[in-house]
Amino acid sequence: DLGVDETPVVGLAKRDEELYLPARPAPLRLKRSHAGLRVLQQVRDEAHRFAVSRHRRRRSRRTLHSRFDDLRGIGPQRRKLLVRRFGSYAGVAQASEQQLSEVLGPKLARSVYAAVHGERSRSGQ
Repeated sequence: DLGVDETPVVGLAKRDEELYLPARPAPLRLKRSHAGLRVLQQVRDEAHRFAVSRHRRRRSRRTLHSRFDDLRGIGPQRRKLLVRRFGSYAGVAQASEQQLSEVLGPKLARSVYAAVHGERSRSGQ
C-alpha cells in the first residue's frame, strides 16, 4: 500500500479536446485558449512523443542487426576500425589472423578469427 487513497484521473479526447472525469457523466469542454487545457494537451503530447520515440528506438535496435554484433569484444569503435581497414564483414572474414591482429591486437584477433571462421564452417554444413 502506497498510502495514496485517491489519485486524480482525467481523460483527454484528442479530436474534440474533451475532458472526461470519473465523477461527470458528460465530458467537460473548455475553450481552446484555456490555460488548463493547454497544459493537459502538452502533457498528453509529451507522453505520446516519449512513448513513440522509445518504441522506435527499441524497434530500430531489433531490426538493425549486424553480424559484427555477434562478435564478442567488438563494439561500435572496433567495428569502425574493422570496416575502415577491411571494408565489410566479408573483408574481415577473408582477413588473416595476423591482419586482424594489426587492428585488434593478438588476443582479440584470435577470438574474432575463430568466431568468423567457425560460423562460416557451421553454416556450410
